[in-house]
Amino acid sequence: MSNDYFETFKRSYWNYYLELEERMEATKKYVEYDENNFKTYSSTYLMLMQAVCSEIDVVGKEIASHYSPAFAKEDGNKPINRWWYEIQDKLVDTTRSVKFANTFEVNPWEKYRVVKAVSQRNNKGNVTNVTNYNLQPKTNGTTYATPKWWNAYNKVKHKRVQSDSDVLNYKKANLWNLSNAFAALYLLEFEFMKDIGEIADRVSCGESRLFGMGALESNYIHSLFVTD
Repeated sequence: MSNDYFETFKRSYWNYYLELEERMEATKKYVEYDENNFKTYSSTYLMLMQAVCSEIDVVGKEIASHYSPAFAKEDGNKPINRWWYEIQDKLVDTTRSVKFANTFEVNPWEKYRVVKAVSQRNNKGNVTNVTNYNLQPKTNGTTYATPKWWNAYNKVKHKRVQSDSDVLNYKKANLWNLSNAFAALYLLEFEFMKDIGEIADRVSCGESRLFGMGALESNYIHSLFVTD
C-alpha cells in the first residue's frame, strides 16, 4: 500500500532539506567544522541560517497540523511556542543530541518546553478567554528557554545591524548557531518521517550528509531510515 502523505512530505520537505545540506557542505572548503570556528560568521552562513530557520517554522507548522486538527484550523499568527506545544510530546526524540558531521554534538531542542495557559480579559464589561503558549515553569522558580539559536536567528532577521552585548547581530550567523539550526530541522523531519512511514517508505530517502553517521553503534542508521 502506498503512503501518499509520506511521499508528499518527502518531496516537499525532506528533499529540500537535503539541498540545504548540500549548500552547507560547500562551505567546508573555507571553514572547517571545528569548535575553534564556532564564532566564524559570513554572509553565506547568514543566507543559510535564514533559509534553514524559515524552513523550521514551515515544517513545524506542517507537523503540528498533522497531529492537531484544531491547530490546522486556527487562524492568525502561529509563533514557535504555538506549534512546538503540539509537537513536543508527539516527537519526544527531537530533544536528543546528534553529532554534526561526525565532529561535535549539538542538542538544539534541549530544555525547551511550552505550556498552554488560559486567562480572562475584561474589555469594557465583555469577558473573553485568552489562550497563551508560554515557556513552562520549573520547580526551582525559573522557566525552560527558547532555543538560543532561534533567538539568534530572530536578531539576525529583524535587528541585523544592532548590537547585543557588544556583538553585532550580523555575527550571530555563525557556525555554532547554524549547526544547531540544521540539527533542529533534521530532527523534526527525521523523527516525523519515522512516525508516518514504514521501513519500506524510509529506505527511499536520500542520505543525510551532516547527520548520517550518528549512533551507528546501536544500529540506528539515521541517514537511510532503515531501523525502527
